[in-house]
Amino acid sequence: MYGGTIAAMVVLWGYLVWIPHARKTQAADRLAEETRRQLAEAQQFTLQLPAFMDTQERLQAQRIDLNSRLYAAADIMALLRELRDQAAELNLRVIEITPSIDELLRLNQALTRSSEPQYLNIEILLSGEFVSLGEFVRHIEHEEYTRGINRCIMSGARDGSEPLQMQFGFRALLGTGGSV
Repeated sequence: MYGGTIAAMVVLWGYLVWIPHARKTQAADRLAEETRRQLAEAQQFTLQLPAFMDTQERLQAQRIDLNSRLYAAADIMALLRELRDQAAELNLRVIEITPSIDELLRLNQALTRSSEPQYLNIEILLSGEFVSLGEFVRHIEHEEYTRGINRCIMSGARDGSEPLQMQFGFRALLGTGGSV
């Protein structure tokens, strides 16, 4: 009889004390394991943080470089549009506008030193009346971005049997306060 009571008390003790304690211990073990995993992740992240910072700095420098190149490309396109518009106002026909490939490559390499002013040599081939061609040259000479005329060659028949053409080259400063 005492054996049955003792067995019942052991079973009762197991259900009331030991099983809840075992469950709490397992929950604490799971929580400890989760905390260890989070600490390992945090340690791994901390180890990778300098690489992330270096990548961020590199990407920031790359963004600045690409923005400066985009700025120069926008300047060049605005300059070419303005030259076409000025020629059209004077009833001149633009045959060709060419910044040379060498000039564009030089400009692209120079953009890494973005604190320096950027220049571009432009060649434009026009056709039209003599007075209009002269007005075009006068207008370009007085533009804020013009930094000198490299060449001005006029050709055509003296008798007027073929249209007068002018090959005009000048040096332009990119990023000036004017329209370019």
